[in-house]
Amino acid sequence: MDRLTNQGTSNDQVISAYTRPDTGLTWKPLEEVPITVFGQNLLKAYRIEFEDKFGSMQSSQIRRGAYAKLIWHF
Repeated sequence: MDRLTNQGTSNDQVISAYTRPDTGLTWKPLEEVPITVFGQNLLKAYRIEFEDKFGSMQSSQIRRGAYAKLIWHF
């Protein structure tokens, strides 16, 4: 785990180090119907991936996410 840097440009920036825990869980109520849920970036509501101090580009924030998947085998 280390901080992100963008050196060598006029827009030197340092993004603090972060931990990003992701997890997933699969449940099979029936053998042919697995249901899976995923969670991403679970510690914080968002984290900064890129920050533009001069406003020429849009700063990037990665938000917490949750996803579900249902598969039906027949």
